Amino acid sequence: MKKTLNLSILFISILLLASCNTENNNKRYDSSDNIRIIDSFKIGIPQAIVADINKDKILAYNMISNDIVIFDIAKKKQKKFNKYGNGYDEFMASLQPYTLNFIKDSLVGISSVNKIKVYNSNGLLKDTYQINNNNTSAPLSNFEFLNDSTLVAVTKPQGDNSKRSYYNQNHQLLLKFNTQSDSITRFAEFPLPESDLNLKDEDFYYPYPFIYFNQINKNEMEYSLINSNDSNLYLFDINSTNLKSIISLDLDHYKPLKKPFNNTSNSSQNMAMMEFFMNSTIVGYHKNEKFDFIIYNEAIERDKLIEHFKKNDFTGPNFVAPKSKLWLHKLENGQKKSSDILLPSKYGFPIHINSENQAIFSKPISESDDYNGTSTFYIYELNPTEE
Repeated sequence: MKKTLNLSILFISILLLASCNTENNNKRYDSSDNIRIIDSFKIGIPQAIVADINKDKILAYNMISNDIVIFDIAKKKQKKFNKYGNGYDEFMASLQPYTLNFIKDSLVGISSVNKIKVYNSNGLLKDTYQINNNNTSAPLSNFEFLNDSTLVAVTKPQGDNSKRSYYNQNHQLLLKFNTQSDSITRFAEFPLPESDLNLKDEDFYYPYPFIYFNQINKNEMEYSLINSNDSNLYLFDINSTNLKSIISLDLDHYKPLKKPFNNTSNSSQNMAMMEFFMNSTIVGYHKNEKFDFIIYNEAIERDKLIEHFKKNDFTGPNFVAPKSKLWLHKLENGQKKSSDILLPSKYGFPIHINSENQAIFSKPISESDDYNGTSTFYIYELNPTEE
């Protein structure tokens, strides 16, 4: 299970290390004429991992100390607490981006396998929801409160995804919980219809189908979901638990790595690292009233990786990550209107896109930030042009 929990952290960390300028003749954001810094701010924990953003508030944590920060962007103020422990009002679950979430205002939820604990901004335990989730050993993830009584969460399938049996489990991917009656409704059988993960009759599998991204529309009681290795976006009606629609994503530079089933050879650590960069993976999903934004990385060719690691350290403290290109796929009212856009990786990793042309980036990890115990973020205005 630790492999599943740590993959999103590992991937984002490596992409941050790989942050650098890349040359390309496509539409892009890396011209000084097409990007403008609107604002910047520092969060008072080093190597902050952003779990959620609610209007002008950021929820972040440090994976080593388990410090949790609620940062107000407008006021440039933060509140920090740490409730890691085995007391009744503490949590023992490993923090990850999709087990830590805003509930409403400044209330924060932290999920484990069978419960969600709710804290205020001072770290005071306000509520605990006990949820019967004993069909999986994975913590409830991607949980969202669509109203005061309705909670929806992902329950990840368990097992070895390199085995065919993983894709034939009769597992319900989503769970709806009524906080007043404690009733549970399970729905959305895994793999989902038309999913790239319908692999039980294929000769291959994808190596990293562990991470889910979601967004909600409370007015429509709609929950949208995408998997890191699935080029389909799913929209669910939470009142009926029916699948409303499937949007097939036409990603211009998406080429996930395919590995053969029943391959008994054990990959070396170096080969596993090579495969990591040879894979395209969806790494972010953002939404507003009109647009859906999907962020994914472009796979690097094997020959280019070999050449890179001939010249640079492969492991250890002097590890030099290859240049990894990030692409932005934009849907307007569910339709693709333009080619995918190369994001400016030299500015860091995009953690939030809150309008058609405004985004928040986390600055690449730096020694000065680590020394000062801070993490730096920039808000950019993005104005892509054709080149």
